Amino acid sequence: MPPLPTTSLKKFTYKKLRKATNKFNATNKIGEDTYKGTLRRRRAANPNPERRHEPKKTVRVVVRNLGRRGLLLADLPKCLSEIKKLETLSHPNLVPLLGYCAEPDGRRRHRAHCFLVFDLIENGSARDHLIAPNPRHKPVAWERRIKIALQTGRALEHLHERGVMYRAFGSKTVLLDAGLDVRLAYFVFPKLNAYKTASELAAEASPDAEEMLLSRAPELHTSYSTTKENDVWGFGTFLCETLMGKPLLPSGRDDGNNGDGDKERGVLGALMERFSDRKRLEENMDPRLRSY
Repeated sequence: MPPLPTTSLKKFTYKKLRKATNKFNATNKIGEDTYKGTLRRRRAANPNPERRHEPKKTVRVVVRNLGRRGLLLADLPKCLSEIKKLETLSHPNLVPLLGYCAEPDGRRRHRAHCFLVFDLIENGSARDHLIAPNPRHKPVAWERRIKIALQTGRALEHLHERGVMYRAFGSKTVLLDAGLDVRLAYFVFPKLNAYKTASELAAEASPDAEEMLLSRAPELHTSYSTTKENDVWGFGTFLCETLMGKPLLPSGRDDGNNGDGDKERGVLGALMERFSDRKRLEENMDPRLRSY
């Protein structure tokens, strides 16, 4: 295997990430191949005996597995080259990438571990605040919704200009910090998906079929590929849901069961039904905005 590319990102061991996520426990799962966890930082050496028993500092993180079954060991240098590109991303509305894990799998020959480690944004997503709001959250004012939309669009444009995309862009990937500023998460270079099998890519859609459906452009409904077109379509449906203050497709709605094409037309039909004229637009806007 050729030498691995160098990077200034912090390198974590698989053992440490496994411990941080409690062995990738299901209770820490927040998405397909994505887990929250707690990393404990080492204390600096301190000669003061009174401070030796202070608790270690901790940091909350999101750990994303780039290969559920493990990458081929031969692909590890290529994967790390793509990760290296991610460290060049710098935008105020992106979740910080803290580090990575890239090492041979000690239990399986010719396989390797590859993970990304992001900062954990604990205030929830745009879906939590705008589209399926938690009763504990105050209604988000119109001006703030416009700001959220602008920040999301600019961050998405920043990613696209650098060849970074999503496969399923939607309200759950638009995280909000304590000040309700946007932090886009879970983006990746398309080449990183090349190290997953077709069945793995397809399986990523299964835990949240609605999110995947809304994020896929109609002309690409048969593809699991990572494209700008899918991202732009997903951004458009996100804007519609932000206006409505509820999901575009209510849970349990029958939008066709004769294949993905019929379902995609169901999404288009829902858009036309709600936004075809000014009267319908006003009727479908979030009623909590009337006071603004």
